[in-house]
Amino acid sequence: MAATADPRVAFQKVLSTLYDRPIQISDAPKFEPTFSKPAALAVYVTEGDAVTGLLVCSMPAAAYLGASLSLLPKPVAEDCIKKGTLDDNLLENFREVANICASLFADQIAARAHLQKVVPKCTAAPADYKALMASPRRVDLGITVPNYGDGIVSIRLPKV
Repeated sequence: MAATADPRVAFQKVLSTLYDRPIQISDAPKFEPTFSKPAALAVYVTEGDAVTGLLVCSMPAAAYLGASLSLLPKPVAEDCIKKGTLDDNLLENFREVANICASLFADQIAARAHLQKVVPKCTAAPADYKALMASPRRVDLGITVPNYGDGIVSIRLPKV
């Protein structure tokens, strides 16, 4: 089976439904986590635990998505951005956002997919996911979380 939806459209639909308001997205330059620009990483697997996708979120994207989910104040997110990692509250909220995004990966591979784990701080491609991090099947998006701010989300899919 082929993928059923453009990941850009599917991602925007998932987020807009989750937050019950439009989440602005746009194309963005390729984003790679670094020491100075850490990311939160969500790992998705199939029923057989084969890694099937990654959601790589810049720290601002992860923090703003997490804070917005339960309407935490913007300064809470900004503190995490400065520290370069998600605190327990934002991590729990971001994990919920990432869990909802599993449907995006299921649509792309036309099979069941679920969230395996969230890595709250990633500064380089983890060894276990190096091939998927380097996959040419990726979409890098700028997002604007209303009343919070902007960040970058990179959707990584396995090579065909």
